[in-house]
Amino acid sequence: MKQRAAAIIIVDEKILLMRRIRNGEQYFAVPGGTIEEGETPEVAAVREILEETCLDVTLDNLLFEFDGIGGHEYFFAVKNISGEAKLGGPELEHNSKDNFYELAWIPVKELNETRLLPLEIKNVIMEKTC
Repeated sequence: MKQRAAAIIIVDEKILLMRRIRNGEQYFAVPGGTIEEGETPEVAAVREILEETCLDVTLDNLLFEFDGIGGHEYFFAVKNISGEAKLGGPELEHNSKDNFYELAWIPVKELNETRLLPLEIKNVIMEKTC
């Protein structure tokens, strides 16, 4: 079963999300990616955040985990951040009109109007931050 690790980055009441347009549909996702063989979810989350956002993060705690359509997912809270958020890694290299990636700072209070996937994480973020 595929496993994914992601990190929830909130600064000044805004959350950093990956805006995606794929197959003509727009949605947002928490930055993160596949846990590679031999990695812990924590190590994978830190690595994926650095690759996708160019940010160095220190994780706080495991905020939420669940079994989704794509496999088991781990979502961590972040306690320290350094660097400037900019798109990197495969998301930058393979960015196209048909498979679009963009980092976006979204006010947490606007999450109800945001198509954030997986849907399960939206409620957890709203409960923990509002």
